[in-house]
Amino acid sequence: MRIDDVNEYWNGFYDNKKLGIERVPSQFAAFVMSEFHDIENVIEVGSGAGRDALFFASLGKKVLGLDASAVAIEICKDRAVKEAVNARFMKHDISNNDFSDLDVANFSSSKKLIYARFFLHAIDEEAENAFFKLCQKLCCKDDVVALEFRTERDINQSKETDIHYRRYINPLDFIKRVVKYDFNVDYFVEGFGLAKYKQDDAHVARFVLSYHPSN
Repeated sequence: MRIDDVNEYWNGFYDNKKLGIERVPSQFAAFVMSEFHDIENVIEVGSGAGRDALFFASLGKKVLGLDASAVAIEICKDRAVKEAVNARFMKHDISNNDFSDLDVANFSSSKKLIYARFFLHAIDEEAENAFFKLCQKLCCKDDVVALEFRTERDINQSKETDIHYRRYINPLDFIKRVVKYDFNVDYFVEGFGLAKYKQDDAHVARFVLSYHPSN
């Protein structure tokens, strides 16, 4: 699917979306904050309607949310103003491999968490490569990347959301790719019950990575 078609799909998705579950954090966001409550700076890639980004901000974190959907970004900006939290949102498509538009100066010198939930399985491997290039650009030594995505065992599971592109990822193959970008795998678990929503009990993998550049 062409990038323009993907972005058009997600703009339509968020334009017609009624906020419901987005008003409470995901299970993964709660887990990540319990583990890394001391990290003050959070960058979410694929922030969607702001479900987790605004949760992080409500805890006093300085948050930057990135998403390729202009509609989703406007929803997030409006919610951030109404909820009076320290969260900024920027339209950014990682697929273009151009990071010049990113305003991350305030995040460069202090420890940060890069967060992406249900994002990697919504992009292809080429975009995944761009994602890790972005992480390398943003990360300093020991910075953390927290990821959750659908695995191959989720292919035949029931889905509650619209039919759209999904790439079901083999976690062991993913580990082989991750280490090439100078990330260590600090935590990995997979299974059911970690991201349940109504009849959709997704089989997901959770990863916590830390950045250790070789040079």
